[in-house]
Amino acid sequence: MSSEAFSQFVMSIDDLYNMAIRNGFYMPKQSCSAVNELMISNVLKGEYWCPKTEEIRMKAIVKAPLKEVILFKLCQICFAHRLNVC
Repeated sequence: MSSEAFSQFVMSIDDLYNMAIRNGFYMPKQSCSAVNELMISNVLKGEYWCPKTEEIRMKAIVKAPLKEVILFKLCQICFAHRLNVC
């Protein structure tokens, strides 16, 4: 698809975000500071790794862990699998 044809369908970051969701990616909230046009387009191109919705298994927890702990664990897993994260 040419960039001219693509720009007719994708006119804003909202359109890109919705495209990623429709393609099955489990995206952070759109208000998150990590979500920007570059990040979303690289996820859609496959240059950045992002989990698919079917890969996520939500489980109930008593107390949510700190964001720092989650980020540390995620970085360890991505590094071990040689995944490019933004």
